[in-house]
Amino acid sequence: MDSLERTFCSRCSKYVGKHHREIVEPGEIAGRPVCEQCYEAEILRIAEDEMAAVALASCSYCGKKALGRVSTFDMIIGGPGDQFACDSCQQEYHRFLLEYLDAMNAELLELDRATQLEAVRQIYDETEAHMQQWVRQRDN
Repeated sequence: MDSLERTFCSRCSKYVGKHHREIVEPGEIAGRPVCEQCYEAEILRIAEDEMAAVALASCSYCGKKALGRVSTFDMIIGGPGDQFACDSCQQEYHRFLLEYLDAMNAELLELDRATQLEAVRQIYDETEAHMQQWVRQRDN
């Protein structure tokens, strides 16, 4: 039995956190071990919170009813994580982002961590600028 198997759940302290699953709280670099029961309860709570947030949200780009979040970079660069998009904006956001990343994939992997983070900030800024321009063109 390894040390992970003997670590009790950081949530309930009743069961062993043996499934190598961790919940990472906002602002934490590493998670804490949790048992299967607490993990499933937390995942359900996160999903319910997310569905409620999307139900109330408008697209961050055009103001239409949001379909989901587009906060990919917020998690990496420490942004607020409150970017939402409607169906068409979400499709364009991901199309642009995938095309951009595909063009620089190998280059990004060669960089040191600080330079990678700066590159991600630049990609974020360029994606946001593209989306603003794309919505203006689409809606005119």
